[in-house]
Amino acid sequence: MTAWMRHLGRGLLRVLYPPCCMECGVRTASPAVPLCTDCVARIERATPKSVADRLSRLAEAEALADARSLWVFDAQGALQSVQHALKYRNQPHIGHTLGHWMADIVPDAWQPDGFVPVPLHRTRWLERGYNQSEALTTGLEEATGIPARADVLARVRPTASQTGLPRRDRWANVAQAFQAADPAAVSDRTWVVVDDVLTTGSTAAAAAHALLDAGAERIYLCTLAMART
Repeated sequence: MTAWMRHLGRGLLRVLYPPCCMECGVRTASPAVPLCTDCVARIERATPKSVADRLSRLAEAEALADARSLWVFDAQGALQSVQHALKYRNQPHIGHTLGHWMADIVPDAWQPDGFVPVPLHRTRWLERGYNQSEALTTGLEEATGIPARADVLARVRPTASQTGLPRRDRWANVAQAFQAADPAAVSDRTWVVVDDVLTTGSTAAAAAHALLDAGAERIYLCTLAMART
């Protein structure tokens, strides 16, 4: 009876508040689908070369064997509402759909042993209640069958938000902020670090260094988007 009541309640909410595209407002298939197909088609795709060029500006990013981003992130663009909803507005469920979409850019040649979300420090997790990168890895796991492993990497010290920090300060902010939570599970394996937005690559590089220090064989990076600047 309880399950039936929950199902009925969700049905009533959909009638009263139908799921809508966060960009144009048209109806979408479910609350987990943040953008309609037309708006998705208009978002610029990030090319492997553009991602590689971005990471080439950061020496520490040599820890990443390869990287992919699905889209280019523009401030005030369609992705901003989606990313803010995922990260700040308690809507981790849309991360599952976004993770499914990200699966299309993961090369078969990578052959990873698992997807590793960039972890939050405990204090930040308590503020937010969830990790948006972990939501993305859940969708990636569902789409690919490759396990999401939020248990293998930890953020061992709190860091300031990277948003707004000058490029020269971003690496110092996150250097040695991560540590393998289970070195035995990490060793001799290939991992894909997963995050929402790639800006300079400092956060992903710091996570990659921690995994390599624990004996990982190879680290790749997959993000939802790459910032335009």
